[in-house]
Amino acid sequence: MIISKIANNGIAYYCLQAEAAYFHSENDVRIKIDESSLPKSVIDLVCNDILSDTSSMAIVLDFEGIENVQVNALDDAVVKVSDLCDRIKGKRIILANVKSNIIEQVKSLSLRVSDNSKFLNQNYYDYFLLCDIDHNKLLNCKEVFDVTITDKLKCYIEKERMENHSSSVYLSAYIDIKKLITLDKAFFLYCVYRLARKVWVKWINEGRGEKSMDKPILICQSLNGSFIASILSSLLDLDLFIIDSIGPINKLYRSLGATIKPGKEYIVVSDVVCLGTEVKITKNIIEYLGGIYKGNISIVRVKSIRPYNNIESVFYITKDNNEEFDYRIITPLDK
Repeated sequence: MIISKIANNGIAYYCLQAEAAYFHSENDVRIKIDESSLPKSVIDLVCNDILSDTSSMAIVLDFEGIENVQVNALDDAVVKVSDLCDRIKGKRIILANVKSNIIEQVKSLSLRVSDNSKFLNQNYYDYFLLCDIDHNKLLNCKEVFDVTITDKLKCYIEKERMENHSSSVYLSAYIDIKKLITLDKAFFLYCVYRLARKVWVKWINEGRGEKSMDKPILICQSLNGSFIASILSSLLDLDLFIIDSIGPINKLYRSLGATIKPGKEYIVVSDVVCLGTEVKITKNIIEYLGGIYKGNISIVRVKSIRPYNNIESVFYITKDNNEEFDYRIITPLDK
């Protein structure tokens, strides 16, 4: 399955590192989330998807994070796609964030390279164009992802007043992550990959050892959170612990002492965080039983309450973009 393909204004964008990470996790191959080598199997998978695409007139292959490509993989892919696209569909190919040593492979193929390829620094091309196209019209993978997730979340938001079961407030809108998972699985998996990258950078890649005992444990307290955490567990090679349905703040928990490990670090996984009540309950349970609360991660977070220093999210609803979502927290005084 291709997870990172996003179409925008007739251009299809692929994040090759995301495809490599998901391909290896799906095939139960141990691979770090920052894997820098691109295998031929992933190149072939992306190529086949490109050749079956009848709607996109340009293709951007984003090599960000890729240091090297398996021998002959890029040669085979570029020749195959370029030849068929030029002769049959007229597609244009752009390599983005690509290292100069990888470009040397491409140059050796005597392909038609545009003179306006943009050199970023001594080692990387911002865009390397195998066609004539105005690179100012191109976005990078992060930019096109930010635009796409905003548009998609607006489609999955339910505009009805709902009582928050863990806090005495009402919400004017509800983001249906379950519907996103069901109707847009590939894009959702890409969201989880991007969350995994943030976890890796913020909490795992800190000079600590590669042994599992040195890594934090993912902890979740809902069905959606469990699904997200299970994918993260595979991508990051982390252990996973599930608390069954955190409830209201007055609920008592009497059977967790044997499962929370004293001295271990825990990251709480959520789908959507609004006021963070359930996260705080989970944090209190972890710390009361001797564990170390490391932080909270989620697909969506409403920036309604501080602090923000121990959180990571794929998408944030803030006062700057909330006009598009009209996400309001209402007390009984406002009813």
